[in-house]
Amino acid sequence: MGGGAIQELPDAASFHDCMLAAGDNFMIVDFTAKWCGPCKMIAPIFAKLAQQHPEVTFAKVDVDENQEIAARYKVRSMPTFQFMRHGKVLTSFGGADERKLRQTLETVREQAFDRWRRGTSVTVHGLQSADHRRHNDTVGTVMGYDWATGRYTVNLGDVNLALRPANLLPVVECVLAEGAGAHAGKTGRIVGVAGPHRYRVKVGADTVDVAVDQVRLPVGTVVYVDGLVGGAKYNGLYGRVDAFDDVQGRYVVQIRTEEQVKLKPANVFAGQLK
Repeated sequence: MGGGAIQELPDAASFHDCMLAAGDNFMIVDFTAKWCGPCKMIAPIFAKLAQQHPEVTFAKVDVDENQEIAARYKVRSMPTFQFMRHGKVLTSFGGADERKLRQTLETVREQAFDRWRRGTSVTVHGLQSADHRRHNDTVGTVMGYDWATGRYTVNLGDVNLALRPANLLPVVECVLAEGAGAHAGKTGRIVGVAGPHRYRVKVGADTVDVAVDQVRLPVGTVVYVDGLVGGAKYNGLYGRVDAFDDVQGRYVVQIRTEEQVKLKPANVFAGQLK
């Protein structure tokens, strides 16, 4: 849901449906009232922002008409803007402040748990076009993420490219686990893709190819989930490593806002490996 239209939410059912329809997108809710002067002042700005960001769900709740939702979210002044994702409130503020409205949207998206941050080093791989194949195996820097196109802007020194997540692998430190031969227990750095489900890892002066389940990714790594059978609904999603459970031998991964799952190392990838 989005597309530049503002969703009017007159009751709890419509509010719930709107949250579900937003999916992985961010949702901004303007709690307003017809008698509120500042609300009227900020309304055209809110509408313009909705047109500028069709990939975001914009919604309005009239606190007099939808008292149930206003009470549930403890709204005490108008306008109040709440920024949500996956049905959870990320942050909120009160007042008709255009600058704060724009800055808060930018901040919550920049801090998204399932996107690589600005400044992350990434290795480019899998580019097929004649113009871009030469950039494969090049290390670049993430400059930003376009939520509308689903592509990262990556600086490669002489050029900026808009690339899909499938063509990027973050350069992260890791520890090689049992099964990695003579390098087990050593710290290395993932520098590339060695094939399906395999990393190319730099360990001291050596470069080795290892399977994903022979690597332990550090806490905070943004990861791609795949190959699940019982939890197939999580396949294809990005999340963040919050911990590693040594007893169960599984990663604790934040897969949606405030939702964690425990996953085997064979199902957790630093990127899409092809």
